[in-house]
Amino acid sequence: MESFLFKVGKANFIIMKKHMYNWLVIMGVALMAACGSGKKGMTSGDKPDDSKGSETTEVKDQVQDGDSVFARLRRGACFGRCPMYEVLIYQSGYATYDAKRFTDTVGFFYAHLPASKLEDIKKYANEVGYFEMEDKYDNEYVTDLPSTETRCHFDGKDKAIVNRYQGPRELRSFEQYIDDVLKDVKWIRIPSSQD
Repeated sequence: MESFLFKVGKANFIIMKKHMYNWLVIMGVALMAACGSGKKGMTSGDKPDDSKGSETTEVKDQVQDGDSVFARLRRGACFGRCPMYEVLIYQSGYATYDAKRFTDTVGFFYAHLPASKLEDIKKYANEVGYFEMEDKYDNEYVTDLPSTETRCHFDGKDKAIVNRYQGPRELRSFEQYIDDVLKDVKWIRIPSSQD
């Protein structure tokens, strides 16, 4: 009786082994086909290639010599559909909007802001005590939260803040204020080399 069960079990094992081998071959072929598609994905550390007439080349042409960043707002990724974009506002009023994912439009844009908008941002930053806040609000044990990075550089002060977890209400209000100030700006799309 034992030898019969052993033979049946051995036969089932051989059949199962053949199916496993076939499954691995199929998965390997599928994986090689997917990896060899010729499309290269960008990681967060990649930079656009300036040699191909990308957006950054045009921005360098627009930013005046000696112009520095006045304010910056960058919203990062999460595991869901969080908007990912970065806005840079220069002292001259020149601004860029790099909309990466989950925004109304995706692409690279620029605009010229009136001095009054920069003054409004400066005034609100001072009202909420931006320069007195901590540099970082985070908790490494909490995942799936997007980070929001801001920077203000004016009146001889320069401060950057990363807000990912439990930043103060005033900081979140300031982040939203920058978004609100920029809503009615007429952004001009800079064509990319992929258009």
